[in-house]
Amino acid sequence: MSKNKDQLREMFWDLFRSTKCRTGHMVPYRTYQSSIYDHLNPIEQDSIRQVIQELFEEGKIAWTPEGGLQGFVLTELGYDMIYKVRSNSQLEDEIMNRFPQNCKVGDIIRVPSLWIDLKKELNPKEYDKMVDIINGLIDKAYISYEKTPFECLRLEQTGFEYIYR
Repeated sequence: MSKNKDQLREMFWDLFRSTKCRTGHMVPYRTYQSSIYDHLNPIEQDSIRQVIQELFEEGKIAWTPEGGLQGFVLTELGYDMIYKVRSNSQLEDEIMNRFPQNCKVGDIIRVPSLWIDLKKELNPKEYDKMVDIINGLIDKAYISYEKTPFECLRLEQTGFEYIYR
């Protein structure tokens, strides 16, 4: 059974999502060709060409400038459309769930490794919100921030109660 236009559009957008593209970032044409186009049947190939043309017309993607590697550039409009941002409470859970199972008051999360993990796991829009989310958790006294002897987030009593609610 052939993929419909919506499925093809999502496959195309997944190329951008998989590399966490931001506005102005590019997916090379050859990546699209080898990852998607070459694996489609002729009807799907026609359909995805139409989908891509529509995305150009809607201003969600643009071509790279001539002379360099050719590909699809994500526009601000496309960036705003392809990434969904979960609620603040869901993003708070992303942080609070990082404390180990059977954690207790005073346990820590090292900040450098937290940022590395979040960068891998969150989409760019969610990642950009995390400073505000962490500051909100500090304001609620769920966690505290410590800079020495190493940068970490420490679980407070209120956060402990939140985790085990």
